[in-house]
Amino acid sequence: MLKSVITAVKRYNMIGDETEVTVALSGGADSVALLLCLLELKDKLNINVTAAHLNHCLRDKESDRDEQYVKLLCHRFDVPLYCERADIKFEAEKTHESIELCARRVRYEFLERVSKGLIATAHTANDNIETVLHNMVRGTGIAGACGIPPKRGRIIRPLINVTRDEVEAFCSKRDIEFCVDSTNSDETYTRNRIRHSVVPILKEVNQGAISNVSQMSAALRDDADLLMQLANEALRQVECERGIKANELFNLHPALRSRCIALFYETSVKRIPENKHIAAITELLMVGGKTSVQSGWTAQVKDGILRFLPPKIDFKFETVEVEDFPFQYNGLKISLETAKNNEYNNKFNNLLLNNLVDCDKIFSKLILRNRIDGDSIKLRNRPTKSFKKLFNEKRIDESLRWRLPVLADEQGVVWLAGFGAAERCAITENTEKVLVIQWKPTDAEGE
Repeated sequence: MLKSVITAVKRYNMIGDETEVTVALSGGADSVALLLCLLELKDKLNINVTAAHLNHCLRDKESDRDEQYVKLLCHRFDVPLYCERADIKFEAEKTHESIELCARRVRYEFLERVSKGLIATAHTANDNIETVLHNMVRGTGIAGACGIPPKRGRIIRPLINVTRDEVEAFCSKRDIEFCVDSTNSDETYTRNRIRHSVVPILKEVNQGAISNVSQMSAALRDDADLLMQLANEALRQVECERGIKANELFNLHPALRSRCIALFYETSVKRIPENKHIAAITELLMVGGKTSVQSGWTAQVKDGILRFLPPKIDFKFETVEVEDFPFQYNGLKISLETAKNNEYNNKFNNLLLNNLVDCDKIFSKLILRNRIDGDSIKLRNRPTKSFKKLFNEKRIDESLRWRLPVLADEQGVVWLAGFGAAERCAITENTEKVLVIQWKPTDAEGE
């Protein structure tokens, strides 16, 4: 077993220049074997070994027994131990997580907090085959068949190619007892049913089934790494300023196409897509349109471009009367200045004019508000157009259209963010008082 651990550590560069390794020690056979194995190899691997145990308080006296055993074991081998307790049932009720997911999250948060270097978990080849089979029956691609990664961030798994039979033989040879978790025999858990019913049948078919699946997972991880490199290169080729070129993305090999979609999805939505999302987006590439994905986001293919539209945020400017200057509200700033300043006289033909308004041309009260149905504006030297038409021409995302501030008076729109002043209120060489408008979207507006 020691040889298998050294091989895995070297092949996957688990330790590198790190010298501190904390073993996630439950008290079960796998974690006990991992601790002893790393202690025996610490000089060869040039590491310092510590241990960490979290009592989940889920199995009453059995949980307390495991905690006491771990403390005695670490004292016996002079291993520094971090030990804490957590009320997982209470935490799960508070966060509305399942017990299993909550326990996993809290455990890894604890390990990340107490570890000064790497975190070694005792996942074995048996855990790997159970994970692969579980993924297969739920539906998966190459990622699920890759099984448990030997290394991920600070987490390393030195026993990933070691079988449970080898673990128990290792403990027996050193006359080391270990704790048995009674919930491991509870077949209401899918993983336990796979462990007790499916894996034994596979071993009857081929005694080397567990090791063979480990070899398969290792080979598939190499394939997956290469495909991901190619997908990153392909994604750069189909990207454009506004999103992804839909036709070019669709024409990629399906293996690259799905990975490119997933990469773009994760970058935009900040979530990992499910297979159904990838399939729906692939269909969009052919026919165009929209489809809802996760967390309120929408995938859209329009004008040959794939984009992800953020959730619609119900942010609205309150209807506010603008009376005193300078005026400031949610990223909008308005100052009153004199037009006799040469700065403005020299910029009559500059785009700055879009955000300058002749104060004396405002009819009655100046109001700050959101867009309303039927709004239109006549910009300088252009025909009157509805907001909808202007937004379509400039390809303004629908999620933004209702959040652009509007200044209006009793005769209609005076100024629209991103487009500028209405021609009737534009400054001229005869203008005396100028409203200078600046707008920068705030976090409240989802920008």
